[in-house]
Amino acid sequence: MRAHALVLMIATLTACTGEKLDTGAAGDSIVGKTYEVDLGKGDVAGAEDLAATIDAVLTSPVLTSITAQAGDTIDMRLGLGVDENPVSQDLCARTLDMPQGSFDGTNIAIGPDTVSFNANGDDYTLEDFEVSGALSADGNSIEDMSLGLTIDMEQAAAYLGSDDGQSVCDDLIAPLGLTCGSCSDGGTTCLSVTMTGIPADGVDVTLEKVAESNAAEGCEG
Repeated sequence: MRAHALVLMIATLTACTGEKLDTGAAGDSIVGKTYEVDLGKGDVAGAEDLAATIDAVLTSPVLTSITAQAGDTIDMRLGLGVDENPVSQDLCARTLDMPQGSFDGTNIAIGPDTVSFNANGDDYTLEDFEVSGALSADGNSIEDMSLGLTIDMEQAAAYLGSDDGQSVCDDLIAPLGLTCGSCSDGGTTCLSVTMTGIPADGVDVTLEKVAESNAAEGCEG
């Protein structure tokens, strides 16, 4: 069960080429577009079963949307959806506005950067956070999407029911075929993950900013 919790945490915390998209003078044609990110179909080198495990454990769709685009910059947001047909946003789950990225009309590149946020009442910092992908010519999908991040398991130990980060690395990370490594502060309990080949297809959802989990009416605190 703790292994499932680890996969869920990784999944929710988740240079290409192609025909250039006509984004217009201010990128109005793509601003507001939202995509469902299928982490279960991505690839993680050295951990072939991780994506399948994510697919089995993560019951909430992962959504990303383009919130602004001007010149060679792009702003995007991550959030969770409700698994229904059609998919909708889970307004009880906080969203994450990613660092501003670059955009050349087709290719998206965000980071690597450091992202800090609060979730489940705890503070988390993701280092080496980066996202890349290529918009399809019609803007209705993001192709060859990749997601990379580094997180210190000391931050996640309490959430995962472990005494410390090293226990997480030994008991939960290793069985998944992954290995903890060096941290920027000199520690050795950091997990770096890069997932590639993630499909992301357009969905008819407006991904609203949610600053705090379970704050909306009807949410279970």
